[in-house]
Amino acid sequence: MIYKRVFLDSNVLIDLLLSRKPFQLEARSVFELGIAGEVELFTSSLSFMNTHYIVSKTFGQKRALAVMSEARKLLSLLSVNENIVDAAIQNSGTDFEDAVQYYSAKAGQCDVIVSRDKSGFKDFDIPCKSPKEFIEIWKVK
Repeated sequence: MIYKRVFLDSNVLIDLLLSRKPFQLEARSVFELGIAGEVELFTSSLSFMNTHYIVSKTFGQKRALAVMSEARKLLSLLSVNENIVDAAIQNSGTDFEDAVQYYSAKAGQCDVIVSRDKSGFKDFDIPCKSPKEFIEIWKVK
């Protein structure tokens, strides 16, 4: 299956923006599909803010804002509203933050979640792929 609406978890964003080895190459490949117009890239407003916080700790505020501005050009942000939070709270037994991510992706009609931590998404109905798995799907397209 070819996925077109791709939700990126925070760890994928951070891998790319901080060039975390050995993960940055796979994260970059996912973003390159977005740049090429092959997929639409989404993340939650929560992920975007958390990513900024982590990036600013490494780069400082001014550079972090510049980096986040560039990332924002490639990403559509999905709101985290009270319905999403309420659904995540009701989903007992699941990591709360992952549940917020899932319900954001679901509200945004995303086809797939891309994350290096797939365990938090195993009980949901949107498939979760690692960046490597996701890129492999596109290589055989």
